[in-house]
Amino acid sequence: MPKSADRFSWHRKAYWSWYPPTHIGRPSGTATPDSADVDVTKITRPDAFDFNSTKYDCDWATMLDESGRGIGATFDAKQRQHVRGDVGKDGALRLVVNRQVSPPRDLSSGIVPDLYLKLEAGQEVSGTFQVGSVAPR
Repeated sequence: MPKSADRFSWHRKAYWSWYPPTHIGRPSGTATPDSADVDVTKITRPDAFDFNSTKYDCDWATMLDESGRGIGATFDAKQRQHVRGDVGKDGALRLVVNRQVSPPRDLSSGIVPDLYLKLEAGQEVSGTFQVGSVAPR
């Protein structure tokens, strides 16, 4: 995406009915790339990593410019996808869509098995979504 399309927005199926307005896991919101530029050892803002953190089980996601133009992806309720913004090394912005995202395996991997997908030989994961341009109304 061009650097002007710097507003990552989403709506998702959330686990809880209420989240604080700046919570990274809130059901919907808009984040900008500057929130990704935070030192992990010195959190200086409440929306740190909002742009580049995965939003699980999305109904839709967009990457828009100030006028509301950009790209959008919608997902069927039976096959919601996981989405995040990304800032490339060259500064390019991307809307990243994944069917499955799992955190690194650690001590909690046996405690929260719903976060992990284990594939055996011959198994596969597939998903579909629609992508289209978004223009202001």
